[in-house]
Amino acid sequence: MAEVSRLLAFDIGGTNCRMALFTFEEGGRLAMHEVHSVPTRKVHTAEELHYAARFRLGQEAVDSCTAVAAAVAGPVVEGRACLSNADLTLDQADVARCFGAPAELLNDFMAVCHAVDSPAGAEAEHLWGEAEGAGVRAVLGAGTGFGCAALVRSGGTELFMPSEGGHMAFAFMDEEERAFEPFLLKRQKVNWASTDDVVTGRGLKSLAAHVTGMEYNGRECGAMFLRDGVDGPDNKVGRMFARFYARAARNWVLATLCSGGLWIGGGIGIKNRALLRSRTFREEFVQGVHAAFLERVPVYLFNDDSYGLWGAGMAALKLVRGMGAQRA
Repeated sequence: MAEVSRLLAFDIGGTNCRMALFTFEEGGRLAMHEVHSVPTRKVHTAEELHYAARFRLGQEAVDSCTAVAAAVAGPVVEGRACLSNADLTLDQADVARCFGAPAELLNDFMAVCHAVDSPAGAEAEHLWGEAEGAGVRAVLGAGTGFGCAALVRSGGTELFMPSEGGHMAFAFMDEEERAFEPFLLKRQKVNWASTDDVVTGRGLKSLAAHVTGMEYNGRECGAMFLRDGVDGPDNKVGRMFARFYARAARNWVLATLCSGGLWIGGGIGIKNRALLRSRTFREEFVQGVHAAFLERVPVYLFNDDSYGLWGAGMAALKLVRGMGAQRA
């Protein structure tokens, strides 16, 4: 009888800490069984993460896990992870100790690179471009923050390239956009604008306040400006935000030359799919001296927000397989 591995995966963002149980049987497929969530603000340490998992998933399920992987919305350096937009610091050794199992911490968009090869990646919506090809694969997404990463395959070796590209400077391109820049800088109390300031929920709220003179929360902004009529002449917020998002995506594609495809996640795109399907988004994305290349790159949009958990689940599975190879 084939041995069944029980895996625990976390997807920890600036707003929510999501968790799921996976099982894998040799010769079969990775399967997701339970998904739960707690506010990230309630989790600050490995001990609190372990407590939250036992509370939501059950002590028996957590204690029987073969491996644990946690995708974290922030940089991971030498096994230590700090969230960029929340008060949470994790150490890989502490996670392994608390859960009593081998553990891996990885940047959340490194996990998205893993998710490309999962059911979540296979079922993603193909927005445009040629069929998936060889070469670098890139991922990005906008939500509480803006993240991006890439995956290079060569000679049977996988090289995952995490990034903090969301914190690179963002360029405003014309008079209309430059009129927004000083408003954004003053509102967000920054000296210069990064992509993380612009192509995120707080960037969208700032843009809506600038254009309309009124304050809306993130959900209201999505419903009013991003879900229908993004290209409409009366939807200045939607058109400008579509250009901003497409510009950030184009920059990452040009930085990585991801002929193997671009996969887009993040709550803003997944919940407001009309934004990425809009004419404004595509026209901003496909332009410049490399427009022909940009038009060929296959672009995909994940169908729901489970992709981060699938990516962490895949990372946990690779951890188990690596342990098996070492024993062999």
